Amino acid sequence: MRSRSNASGWKIKLLLHLQECYRHAAQRCDENVQTVEMLISCMHLPCLSEDVALYDYAQELGDCKLDLEYLATELRVKADAIDAVKKLVREQMDLDQNYKNAVIAVLVALYVPISFVSVSATLHSLLGRTTKERLD
Repeated sequence: MRSRSNASGWKIKLLLHLQECYRHAAQRCDENVQTVEMLISCMHLPCLSEDVALYDYAQELGDCKLDLEYLATELRVKADAIDAVKKLVREQMDLDQNYKNAVIAVLVALYVPISFVSVSATLHSLLGRTTKERLD
């Protein structure tokens, strides 16, 4: 919860990097699935049914393929979930910016009139008289 109160552009950059890493890893899993499929297709020889060791190896590769497909799917789900988190961080940053703008507006509303009064008082003390007195 503490990180929500300190939203920043760096968090969005980190989320973008994390999302890119997830998508890259999912892409590599897809490539590995294709490699495993190629290996399995190369193993379909006439002697496959007679060779038990080769059959077991094909089963293991099939299980590996399923695991890689599941991993790629999960990585894509995580990468898509980052979009919602980025939206929340941006909303928090907007709220913080609105609060800062309100504080600055109050300070300006107080400072500007006071500065006019102080400039007027300074001119009065420097010139020793008001503009009305000069005209007379």
